[in-house]
Amino acid sequence: AGQGSMLTVNLSEDQREAFESLQSTYNMHRNKHRTVMAQLGLVEREKKRNTLTLNELEALPANTNTYKAIGKMFLMEPCDNLKAELVSANQEGDESAKKLSEQKTALENALSDSEQKIKDFLDRHGTKEGAEKQE
Repeated sequence: AGQGSMLTVNLSEDQREAFESLQSTYNMHRNKHRTVMAQLGLVEREKKRNTLTLNELEALPANTNTYKAIGKMFLMEPCDNLKAELVSANQEGDESAKKLSEQKTALENALSDSEQKIKDFLDRHGTKEGAEKQE
């Protein structure tokens, strides 16, 4: 009773291989999209952290002792050096975010295209079978 919405399709070996190829392509694009989204989130969080740290450093007097975390230790670093590193890291983050956004857009288009190909395949091979079974 619950399977009324499911489409049952009898495919030849070649058609089954073509469908599996479409599914494989779709899954590959979906996995890449998830990876890019995770990387983009990581870059955005890092940029936000750098910006917050930079704002805090800007509020400090110029001669303040500042420390940079390296692993489990902290090294004294001139405040201006830390600021320059954070600005540079944010610029690199902006470039990375731009590239990742372009990849994300391309993957979303590829995902949409793959999804449409699967729908078209099922329409071509499923409707014919479904029509015969309904009669």
